[in-house]
Amino acid sequence: MTPTPERAILSRYPSAVANLDWTALGSAGGFSGARVWRGDLAGQPAFALKGWPNGYPAERLAAVHRWMAAARVTGLVPTIVPTRDGGSLVEHAGHVWDVTAWVPGAADFRRDPSDARLTAACTALAALHRCWATQPPTHTPCPGVLRRLAMLDDFNADSLARSRGLDLLRSHVPSAIAALRPWADRPVSVFPCLCDVWHDHVFFSGDRVTGVIDYGAMKIDHPAVDLARLLGDLVDGDLDRIRHGLAAYHTAGGPVAIDPNFVSLLDRTGLVCAVIHWISHSKIARPDDSQIARRMARLLSRLSVQATT
Repeated sequence: MTPTPERAILSRYPSAVANLDWTALGSAGGFSGARVWRGDLAGQPAFALKGWPNGYPAERLAAVHRWMAAARVTGLVPTIVPTRDGGSLVEHAGHVWDVTAWVPGAADFRRDPSDARLTAACTALAALHRCWATQPPTHTPCPGVLRRLAMLDDFNADSLARSRGLDLLRSHVPSAIAALRPWADRPVSVFPCLCDVWHDHVFFSGDRVTGVIDYGAMKIDHPAVDLARLLGDLVDGDLDRIRHGLAAYHTAGGPVAIDPNFVSLLDRTGLVCAVIHWISHSKIARPDDSQIARRMARLLSRLSVQATT
């Protein structure tokens, strides 16, 4: 790796990390502006260096690191590499940075979307949730519901760039709001949740989950939000397979009983919000990015199917 600001970051780490062969992998996906490098040892991936998006608060990342450390016992969370001074992150050039162990395996559920793998993914999520639900439960209206309602209430088709998804949104937004309203003041159990656990963040080797990556969206929420995000993406909202995943989650000791109809509701309305988000930002950053185009196409395909069912 040639001298760059990232070399200044790596100098804050032990030489065994700093002197690896580092390769830039580009953005971490989406529009966040995060950047990722892979550190290889003897030709094999060993560590990941991540520069978090501009403005991502150091105190928030430190809290995420504490939650990650609390769930290390599961074997699913990548180890955070301490800096030379014992910290868990570096602040440099307007960004916060961290180094974690490389997670083996591949995010390849769609290549083999078996029931065994679906069970493994939901079992892994239950293990993480058990680690984070250790305090006496707090009950509040579901933050995930309130976030969706805020976005849907602010929806303004006239302010968005023209997109083939706008007509779909116009038909879906009112029904999504109506479906969510009864949950707006209904107390539920909340604790730290991933809030962005989807296909590309769950790594497999065969039928076994080897790790879960990207904890940056973690916040206090109801676990159904994670299950909706994961199952909606893995099984395209199929209610029978959602029930299968929830059965696996509960069998594995998921700390809260989850209503599959609530998961399905969060999935459907979350899909509408995701389309709003991606259309809103599609003209801002990397509008020609093929990964973004594929993700947008998948969302619109799912929304189109939802419109006919």
